[in-house]
Amino acid sequence: MDVGNPDLSVDDRMSPGSDIVSNPCLKCMYCCGMLIPKVRGIPADAKLLSLEEQNQLLAPLQGAWKLRPLESGRQHTIMYTDIYVEGPKVIMSGGMHNRTRHVDGRRVTAAVANRTQVMYIKYWRGSDGVLYIDRMGSIVESFDQLKNELRINNALGISFMWYRENTVTSQPVVAVQPSISDELEKLVALLKGGHITQEEYDEAKQKVLAH
Repeated sequence: MDVGNPDLSVDDRMSPGSDIVSNPCLKCMYCCGMLIPKVRGIPADAKLLSLEEQNQLLAPLQGAWKLRPLESGRQHTIMYTDIYVEGPKVIMSGGMHNRTRHVDGRRVTAAVANRTQVMYIKYWRGSDGVLYIDRMGSIVESFDQLKNELRINNALGISFMWYRENTVTSQPVVAVQPSISDELEKLVALLKGGHITQEEYDEAKQKVLAH
């Protein structure tokens, strides 16, 4: 996912002093003064999808999602917890991270809330069919629309999943057609109860038998 101005090049995003980065992991490392690791990038032959294709892929992503890492034990993890998609814009929020500061000559580490971050999705497709959501090289591994689960492997090679809460997979409702005898019994009951006339009964009976 592209962050900030979606038209900036990869080199622009990685330039010293830039506030524009590709994902929360890079942002954390940049702010801490750590070296930015090598990102995957996209193949030279990858093609930017048309606006129509972009919109088709973005349509089912609109709205609120939760974010969950799929790997543990990695040095750099996904710490945001909430996603909101509006058009191509992705707003990441929630979650905590540890911040270490020097206070009176001592190192003090405390949990602080993550700052909200805005990204922009832009789809590219490689000649091998792999779908990328930014020029840094984040890959769409799978998207199960029935379960509302989107799996992404980001530019650093870390896998995580978007999912929607309270997703209920409804089973198809099969309508059971009443039998002819059931329909006739209902008509007889209506006639005996005085709810329909003999003429109405005869007409309805003919329709039931015609089916």
